[in-house]
Formats: sequence, C-alpha cells, structure tokens
Amino acid sequence: GLRPQQTFHSSDIKSPLFQVNTFKPHAVDGNPYIFMTPSVKDQSSGVQIFSRKDLSLVYAQYGWKSTNNFRPQEFNGKQYLSFWQGEPATGHGLGQGILLDEHYDVAYNISINAFNSRADSHEFQLTHDGGAMFSVYETVRNWDMRPVGGPEDGVLQDSAFEEVDVVTGETRFAWRASDWFSIEDTTVGYNDVEDYGHPTHDDGWDFFHINSLEKTRDGNYLVSGRRCKVLTLINGTSGVPIWIIGGKRNQYADLSDGMATNFAYQHHARFDNDDETEIVMFDNAQLANTQPSPGCQAECSRGLHIRMNHENKTAEVVRSYWHPKSVQARAEGGVDRQPNGNLLVGWGKVPGFTEFSREGEVLLDVQTGPWTADGNAHVYRIYSRDWEAYPPWDPEVALFESNLYVSWNGATELAYWAM
Repeated sequence: GLRPQQTFHSSDIKSPLFQVNTFKPHAVDGNPYIFMTPSVKDQSSGVQIFSRKDLSLVYAQYGWKSTNNFRPQEFNGKQYLSFWQGEPATGHGLGQGILLDEHYDVAYNISINAFNSRADSHEFQLTHDGGAMFSVYETVRNWDMRPVGGPEDGVLQDSAFEEVDVVTGETRFAWRASDWFSIEDTTVGYNDVEDYGHPTHDDGWDFFHINSLEKTRDGNYLVSGRRCKVLTLINGTSGVPIWIIGGKRNQYADLSDGMATNFAYQHHARFDNDDETEIVMFDNAQLANTQPSPGCQAECSRGLHIRMNHENKTAEVVRSYWHPKSVQARAEGGVDRQPNGNLLVGWGKVPGFTEFSREGEVLLDVQTGPWTADGNAHVYRIYSRDWEAYPPWDPEVALFESNLYVSWNGATELAYWAM
C-alpha cells in the first residue's frame, strides 16, 4: 500500500513498516532514538520514537488531528518531549506546543498572544533563555495586490513569528514579514498554480511562508521565507533584517557558481557553528513536481551546508547531500546535525530519510513507502536524540497461537524481558 505499516499483538498501535536500503553499523553511534510524526493508515495523527539499533518502535501516542516537530528539547536544564499539535489548515496549522515530562505527562501547553491566529505547525523551537518560538499565519484583508497582478482589496496570508515565555506565556518578541518584505519579493506568482494546488486560499495569498526559526545567543532570529527563497537574520530588538541571503534581495556573492545562493523553497535552516557563519538547510529546489523521483536530473532536492563571510558578503557550498537515487521534493523536508557530525535528512514529500557522514557517505537510507509524489508516507522533520523516560502505565501482554507477546510503550530503559 501507499503507507506500509506493521501491527502488534500486545497493542493496538500501528507503526510504519520501513524498507531499509542502506544500513551501516556505525550509523547508530551517538543518539539512540529517531523521532517522527509519521502518517499511519487508519490511525489518527501522533508522535513516535524508534530505536536506532533496529528501527523498532519504542513509543507511540496518537489521537490528534495533526502533529509536527516532535523531539526532545531542553528547558531549565531538563529534557522534555516537545511537539506541535492542532488543526491542519491549507499550507499551515492552528494549534499549540506541548511539552511532556519523563513520565509522558503534559508539563506545559504553550501558545501565542500577539496575533489574530493560533500557533502554526511549521516551527516550535525552545530558546536558550526560557522562551518558545512559533511561526504564525494571519489573515489580513484589504491588501493591495495590484503590484503582483491581484485585486486592490485582496486578502493576504501574512507570515509572522512570536516568542513567548514558557512559564508565564507572555510575549517576548513578535515580527511580521509584511513589515519588512514587499509582496513583490515573492517568487510565486499571484495567479500561479502553487504547491497546494491553487493560487489563492480563503484565508489569503501566502507570499512569504515562514517555515523555520532559530534564536541566536545574541538574541537575533534566523528566519526561512520559503516563497521568497530567502534566509534572513532578524534583529531581536528592532526587527530589521541584518542580512538576507537568497531570493530577489540576496546580498551575498556566490563563490560556488551559484550553488550556495540558488536554494529554493527551502526548509529547516539552522546555524551549524558557534560564530553563525555556517548554515544547514533542506533545499527543496522546486515548488512543483517537474522531475521524477527517483531519477531526478535537474533542480533536485538536497541537504545543503553553506559557509558565509558576513564582512565580505560572500557565500560558498561546504557540501551538498543528495539522495542516493536523486529525488525532487516539492514540499516539506528537514535536516538534523548529529553530535558525531552526521547529517540526518528527511526528504519531505518523497517517502524516506537518509543519514550521511559529514563527508557525504550514505550510512542509513530508509524508505517509508513506495515512490510517489503525493506524500502519502512523507517525512517532514526527522530528528535523532537521546531520551530517558519511565512510563506510569504497566506493560501489555498478549497470548496468540501459544506465543506470548509483551510490550511496554515508552520504556526507554528496558534492556530485555526475563521469563
């Protein structure tokens, strides 16, 4: 089927059935678990943890309409499981962020205040200083769309973000793309058929599309604007863009024959070193399916590592991480740098994930479904982390055809069963 799955005798949980194309033993060194929000047939949206040793299911919880951004994050020196959950909307989401403690109890339920909307699904990132960041999509009416071929009284779906205090819920900082970027900065035509199937939506035309956020130690914000093909560093006090790379307002000369600044419709940008001169991201390369997957020949998706010189305003490619079969993912996707230097890439609408060494060697390559452009077994963001948990519920036991089956959902410290 389009979403292969496995079932269990001792639990009613369903889990993806993976096809492992490449698996090198040293790929499991370091972080022991993989964190995903897989789409499982006939099961509501949820979060799942898998062992790196054999890709077996460790923990699953489901029952939401939509989930995203599942992984451990640190708050006040303690690890929590974090994820976004809420209502799916066209191209975004409306919900809140959840933090679970080591017993899988809800410790914090966090949302936004500054906008006439709810927290979006694209980003839920904790900060180093006790905050939580969310992307936000807000409908703004009576916006002059004539510069891009639209009506004088158009409806704009503005991109924004907000940082709130985890404990108090108070707003720390809020920012709107439309205050600093023109709708003419977009690379998506007002009347084009976009990646969501139609050019406009009831809740507005999406010109910028924030899909990732990161706060620096200096209090500034790295923002990815997918539909403008830009990454920008936002001043955390004034909101002014400090620099812009990519898109129509690119400020950086490309030392790699255009391959460092030609990223397009990108996702999940993160600084890759302490002095904020290197960035890793998922470069979708296209907004529509113009190439087959596998077998992409041009405008193929990649994990991208670039180096920037902010004084000289130059940029160069450190490494591009291409799928072993060459693919084009029109939407979604993410990258996660590991402590050992490996880069874990989720291929978005292309059903799979791959782990590369820092030098680009394929260490782990997994398909989550048959090749399809529809995203039935998609992998948006995938993370690998350590996690220690002690579930309050008991193990489950089932007897089937004279065999005894036992499972303990979420028990990370369990080594083996003794009979």
